[in-house]
Amino acid sequence: MRDLFPKLNRPEYPTSPEIFLTSIAWGLFDVEGVSADVRRKFRRQQRHSDQNASGEQRGGKVEYSWERLVEPSSGFASNLRDAGFALSRGSVGEQLLISSDFVKALLSGVTGTTSIKSDSIAVSPLSPSLALLQTVKGMKGTNANFALMFEQIWQLGLVDSEDSIGESWLRASERMLDRNMHLKALDRALDSTKGFGPRVRKNSRSSQSEPWAIGQAYPELMIQSPMGWFTRSWKNLTSEQWIDALPPRVWTDWASAVLRTAFGMTYLWEAAWYHTVAENILSRESQQFNFSSMRGALLLPWAPSDLPISLRGVKGYIDKKVRTGSEISSLLSTTVKEMGLADVSLEVGLEALRRNANFLKSLAAAKNLPTTRHTSTVEAVTYSLNIRKEFGEGADHFGLLSLKGGRFRVPDPGTEWLAAVVSLSSRAPRESINMGNLLFELNSMGLNPPTSELVSELERAGLARGSADADIGLNIDTAF
Repeated sequence: MRDLFPKLNRPEYPTSPEIFLTSIAWGLFDVEGVSADVRRKFRRQQRHSDQNASGEQRGGKVEYSWERLVEPSSGFASNLRDAGFALSRGSVGEQLLISSDFVKALLSGVTGTTSIKSDSIAVSPLSPSLALLQTVKGMKGTNANFALMFEQIWQLGLVDSEDSIGESWLRASERMLDRNMHLKALDRALDSTKGFGPRVRKNSRSSQSEPWAIGQAYPELMIQSPMGWFTRSWKNLTSEQWIDALPPRVWTDWASAVLRTAFGMTYLWEAAWYHTVAENILSRESQQFNFSSMRGALLLPWAPSDLPISLRGVKGYIDKKVRTGSEISSLLSTTVKEMGLADVSLEVGLEALRRNANFLKSLAAAKNLPTTRHTSTVEAVTYSLNIRKEFGEGADHFGLLSLKGGRFRVPDPGTEWLAAVVSLSSRAPRESINMGNLLFELNSMGLNPPTSELVSELERAGLARGSADADIGLNIDTAF
């Protein structure tokens, strides 16, 4: 019966999209003299009621990397010059000191996203040293191990190698550094600055757990799932062709887009999985476990834009689906343990559960009745999919759910999100796909947008070629 439970840790909400790559970086490196437990953020946005001028925040003192790095005493400016950022005067090449204004301008160029209510702005993790300018503890207040969660999602996607998310990201980062001298110099300068380097590679590599037996036995189930979409897109993104084709900032933005979309949709998939399990147990029609409905399952309704916003909003749908799915999971876990079914086969265990009248009554209630529990899982899904801030500094262009009418979350991603998804449906840059390919990936993700509106968005983005009447044969270009 252990096979009934996909191997996924409980999620926590991400305070910003950049927190995922930061978690992956801290999973790979230590920084000399710095603990991952330090509360470190990149840049202060504004003071809020929970923080005073000295940086005190509920839960402890917060460090801001920006404020330390712009101070001449940090040595960062000197390290920039030593790494190759040199300003010269005249033909004799006399070097000028790098000012704090130059440092501020440079750091502004690597600013990431924020939300309207946030007190800080994240750094865009374009390189290992940049990713280490903030800690998960500082960004979130807890040491949530997002890196491990992504390794689990990666493995559920039926990866056919012993590679990992962390290792593939590091290889991609190192290749980008080798191809971009300015980014390499910035990374080296940070790594040479006390308190921000040197970084030291951890000895322990991410260990892979035993694969999920159901996923191994029914690979088509995983291929057409958010996890399958994730592994395909991530493998494409971290291939040499795509690394070389994309500017570092675009590559990093796409990486964050893939990670956050996979994170939210995977835990929606998990909720749908437990609903399917409950339906199988409660059904009297068949004794066989039937999960065919999970193959390419619709996980998030995407209504046509001509409907009222109130009918297009998905916040309530996500809330109920995730809470009841989590409630089913908790009930199953407790009952399997109490009945001593953990080590029996799936068929034997399911039959035993079907004979437990009290359990069946509780299961029907868990499946249908609202609950206020499992808020952290709901927040994990919604925060990863939401567009945080639509305009201005720290704007978020890679979310899936847009805020409409002040309170409705509607599937309405920006052009940038669509460009990333379309492009990473192709194994190589400038290698076009067709509408059938794109719909397969979107359906695997758990999405089914209105086709006519999807075509219109593709045409608006300049990605669609040919007649819209071509249906699934419509040619679609990659963005690079």
